[in-house]
Amino acid sequence: MKYLITESQYGFLRRYNQIKNLVDRGIETLRNDVDICDYTFTEFLTEVSWQVSDNMDENTPIGTTHKWVWDNFKDEIRPKFDELIELEGCNDYSDEDVDDDDWSSHFYGIDNNQ
Repeated sequence: MKYLITESQYGFLRRYNQIKNLVDRGIETLRNDVDICDYTFTEFLTEVSWQVSDNMDENTPIGTTHKWVWDNFKDEIRPKFDELIELEGCNDYSDEDVDDDDWSSHFYGIDNNQ
């Protein structure tokens, strides 16, 4: 059976291992450098996306990288975030924030032509 994939899907598949490693490294960086209790999951996911895009090759558009992280790693990042919240003992933690499926509002004016 043959499968057709888009150019974007092919780009993601070629970079999957790199992105996965950068996601893990981004989570570890945030764990060490910020107060996790100050973040909602959406804010944390946005920051992980920035950590990944800051370390990708410059030929990969930032918006594409962020979309790849949101679409393909959100479900993997969530339990890690919940574990960090619990480890840090965030007593007054509330995860009431914007819709996690609406990743487009988290790019803060990104110019995808960079």
